[in-house]
Amino acid sequence: MLPKGAAYEFEELEYTLDCVYTPDWTLRSGVMLEAKGNFKASERRKLLAVLQQNPTIDLRLVFMRNNKI
Repeated sequence: MLPKGAAYEFEELEYTLDCVYTPDWTLRSGVMLEAKGNFKASERRKLLAVLQQNPTIDLRLVFMRNNKI
């Protein structure tokens, strides 16, 4: 705990996680399909990271039902 009135700064640190992603299906054309029922915030973050780190892939989401994002 800092003493009352002590000066401080916030420092943001970037980090990445070393993970492996496997799409639900990969078509012969190279299109990757990911089927989603409930599209949770953690899933959105994961897929955004996959797309940012692999900008040339063609990843398409298939929703099981109407899903509000």
